[in-house]
Amino acid sequence: MTRLALSPISIVVLAAAVLLARANSIAAASRTGHAARCHSLKGRDAALACLAAIKADPNSKTLRRRLGYAYLEADLFDESIKAFRAVTTRWPNDWQGQFDLASVYGFLQAYPSAVGPIEAALRIEPNNLKSLMLATIIFRNVRRDETVFRLALRAADLGERRAMFLTSYHYEMGVGTTKNLGRARHWMERAAAAGHVGAMDELTKGYLHGAMGFKPDARKAEIWATRARKARNLQ
Repeated sequence: MTRLALSPISIVVLAAAVLLARANSIAAASRTGHAARCHSLKGRDAALACLAAIKADPNSKTLRRRLGYAYLEADLFDESIKAFRAVTTRWPNDWQGQFDLASVYGFLQAYPSAVGPIEAALRIEPNNLKSLMLATIIFRNVRRDETVFRLALRAADLGERRAMFLTSYHYEMGVGTTKNLGRARHWMERAAAAGHVGAMDELTKGYLHGAMGFKPDARKAEIWATRARKARNLQ
């Protein structure tokens, strides 16, 4: 067998190359491990892993978002807000980042602070149902009734049954818009037809007692009561 003779210098160079390759492999595995732990762990442990993963991959929105939620799981609310704000600062046109920040402020009931990011999310994706429904909660809590009605109506037009129910309420009570019982009945019927159990209950009461301007009709009341019972059994 022919042996390949290597000089001492060649041996040193080869050994250095092997060691460098090994070091790069270990570093890559470490980055993979930190990222995996960032997503699999919870709370403070996840936050530490996420910080390590972000150090290796500072341009990852996914890791930075996960860091924000890890802090939230650990009840480190200020750190969570900072992490989510960092995402919106770095990627201001990212819908998910703006939505996340608004969601966390909403979770903390810091509704005035949630207004800016939810408005940004709506500018980026005007017809996103998640943004629209979160926005109705935020603006209701800062008492912007006309805005709530406008957003609920948009979501209702897009087929969101909770928004249909909310739109009916606004028309019935004249909140944020002119009172209109005909439109209130229209949206309550659409919400019920779309499967909203609360709307089915309202139709039952409406046909039993003439609420919301419905003409009393015992047969229709029983139909909607039966549908409501069946819907609850499926939940």
